[in-house]
Amino acid sequence: MSSDIAAESTAEIKVDPLNVRSGPGLSHEQVGQVHKGESYPVVKQQGNWVQIRMDSKKGWVAKWLVDVTGNVTKAEVTSDVDRLRIRSGPGTSHDILGHMNKGTSYLKLGEQEEWVRIDFKNDEGWVHKDYISVTAVASSASQTEEKIVQVENLNVRENPSLSAEVIDQLDKGVTVKVISEKGNWSNISYNDQEGWVASKFIDESPPDSLNEDKNETDSSEPVQQTKGTVTVQTPILNVRSEGTLGSQVINQVNQGDELTFLQEKEAWYQVKLDNGQTGWVANWLVEKGDVSESSSKKWITLLYNATNIRKGPGTDTAIVGRANMGDQFTVKSHNNQWYEIEYENGTGYVADWIVANSQTDIQQMSKKEEALNNEVIVIDAGHGGRDVGTIGHDNFYEKKLTLKTAQRLAERLRLAGAKVVLTRTGDKYLSLSSRATMSNMKGADAFLSLHYNSFPQSPSVSGIGTYYYHKRDRDFAQTVQRAMIQSTALHNREARYGDYHVIRENSQPALLLELGFLSNPQEAATVRTKDFQEKITKGIAKGVIEYLNK
Repeated sequence: MSSDIAAESTAEIKVDPLNVRSGPGLSHEQVGQVHKGESYPVVKQQGNWVQIRMDSKKGWVAKWLVDVTGNVTKAEVTSDVDRLRIRSGPGTSHDILGHMNKGTSYLKLGEQEEWVRIDFKNDEGWVHKDYISVTAVASSASQTEEKIVQVENLNVRENPSLSAEVIDQLDKGVTVKVISEKGNWSNISYNDQEGWVASKFIDESPPDSLNEDKNETDSSEPVQQTKGTVTVQTPILNVRSEGTLGSQVINQVNQGDELTFLQEKEAWYQVKLDNGQTGWVANWLVEKGDVSESSSKKWITLLYNATNIRKGPGTDTAIVGRANMGDQFTVKSHNNQWYEIEYENGTGYVADWIVANSQTDIQQMSKKEEALNNEVIVIDAGHGGRDVGTIGHDNFYEKKLTLKTAQRLAERLRLAGAKVVLTRTGDKYLSLSSRATMSNMKGADAFLSLHYNSFPQSPSVSGIGTYYYHKRDRDFAQTVQRAMIQSTALHNREARYGDYHVIRENSQPALLLELGFLSNPQEAATVRTKDFQEKITKGIAKGVIEYLNK
């Protein structure tokens, strides 16, 4: 009978419900659900996923949605010979999956009689006991070592490799916990997240710039007077040498970073970074710190009448009340696409896809000069069904993201007073001609075909672009392009002519929008975030409203 590694650690579930999957990733099949407060033995961990044991079966849960406590006694299996066969099962009759050379090690998962089960290339393999050495490696959740980031914008990767996806960036001086090390890489945890960083960029001592006496200044340089702070509101914000979009990018900061604000010039703020460097950031992508006293509390605003307030975070929980468009509630927490809010001397839950969490959002959509009056807008989510569109570097399908963007954009434009028609509302194949025909038959005041780009030959290519076919639509394209760039701060690929069927055969004002490159790992991660989807749809809506009100 097979036995796994001794799993003294447990995973306590933090949300309700939490999906259990067949493998370590969102693309794997859902095999069950667990609930908040329940605890399960941990079998093993892989990246940001934890494998747990549930009675007679095992499954994977997202590590950021559980609390892992206790010890996991691990063991490494090292081959004593060259070309040791790794088999698919415990016996010589099973297929050969690969080989281990002398000195090669893999994590031990269990054993059965004369055979040992190992973690081989994220799958299971078996080797014979006679040809290996087993070394115990004790790790403890409570024995993590704290270290400090020594450089600015340290990349956090999904796996210990330069080719692995960048999932976050850390600022100089941030403290992290080192869970384990592998070669020149450290597996770290911070802010309930986990990833891998190059070990040489973290250390037990603070970086030099943080050890300096903050009160000591160089008398040869004037001391700059600060006017407060600003907080970054976009995933990645460029810091420029001057207050113009055409000036040089000298650094980058991340969403949530708080920067010292020195002066304002037109639509730009001069800021001071933690390393003492000064630069300029666009004022529409940050929020001033000296706002009203209510800024210490987060709140959301409902976008629809008769919105259900529920007992728990899920559509299968009881409805405890209803509220209407414009009603505002204080946020207690935000997990798994649900806000926990203060409601009638208690708490309630509302879905995050039917609310706004920014006063600017509400104000911009409610201004009379920016409102629409039943204009018909056809939104075309590119691809669908058997036409998956671009496939991202991590095998993500473009068709899924275009639909998500289309649905959020539709909500915004309806809120502004438009009559919105979606060419597709699900994963359905549509011919190009049928999309253009729908626009013509509806007499659309605007047609928008949404896409995401790809250029795998050069993964660094990035940015947003707008295409028009008919000369009459050039001003429309420039207006929407400008608004998208202002909202997102991504690279501007300009508005330009494009010979695409859905806009060529369209007798209505028609544009095709390319909203970012899925072949660029960093940009692909950005465009799939909720924050980016809010900003890009806000920009598109602003551009459409501005054009239709000219």
